[in-house]
Amino acid sequence: MPEQRIITIESYPQALVATLECGELDEDMIRPFLTQMLSVVTGAGTQLVILNLSHLEFIASLGLGAVADLNNQMKKEGRRLMLVGLSSWVRDAFAMTRLDQHITIHPNLDSVWRSIDPG
Repeated sequence: MPEQRIITIESYPQALVATLECGELDEDMIRPFLTQMLSVVTGAGTQLVILNLSHLEFIASLGLGAVADLNNQMKKEGRRLMLVGLSSWVRDAFAMTRLDQHITIHPNLDSVWRSIDPG
């Protein structure tokens, strides 16, 4: 049985935006998340990948670890991962684990665009 698509992709000149379409990133969703995100990151011809988490209501510790692993892999390749659209609960989870000190988080895409093209 094929894996459920949980990531949708939008391509922009400055970046690739990957939107997580599920409400929970728990142990059942880690494998499809990593498989699909690694496919996106590997195929992306851009230095910047933006992960839109606006649909996410819950992230388990395994989900935080998966995002951290993705970020570390991208850094090794000289690329960047940014997060957008975090609910207050998800944002708190990133803050409590101090991942917010290693991954750039923006409230929305407009904020990302302003940060990479301030002119």
